[in-house]
Amino acid sequence: KWLAIPTIIGATTLLADGILTPPISVASAVEGLTILNGMQELQTVPIVLLLLTGLFFFQRYGTKKVGSTFGPVMLFWFLMLFILGFNQILLHPTILQAINPLLAVDFLRSYPSALWLLGAVFLATTGAEALYSDLGHCGRKNIRITWVGVKLCLETENLLF
Repeated sequence: KWLAIPTIIGATTLLADGILTPPISVASAVEGLTILNGMQELQTVPIVLLLLTGLFFFQRYGTKKVGSTFGPVMLFWFLMLFILGFNQILLHPTILQAINPLLAVDFLRSYPSALWLLGAVFLATTGAEALYSDLGHCGRKNIRITWVGVKLCLETENLLF
């Protein structure tokens, strides 16, 4: 009986992560257009609603159709992240100093409130809701095999920024 409360808290946080992360991810990507093009007057909310509505309508055709469409797109996306990140590592090899865990400890000592920032970075790189939803699409074995490549691409992209 005493495990009921931690279980409920864990389930609700996973559900909240699954509900909140996709719209926030899409919104931040759309807001990036304002930075890229310098269009401060761009209305991002209607664009986000349109994109998410389109994705939800597209899902009704089944996971096979969604996976066969988004698979090549995601392959291109992660390949692009890897190439751009690797290129920046070649241009600026000092980026690799970011891997040193002692620098992270020193950063937290200097800025204790940065723990919240690191929590957000951890949330962004793990994507628990994506992992659990993809288990239904691809299967556990495929995720285990490809996760190493995805993680490598994300890390090289994170070193860039």
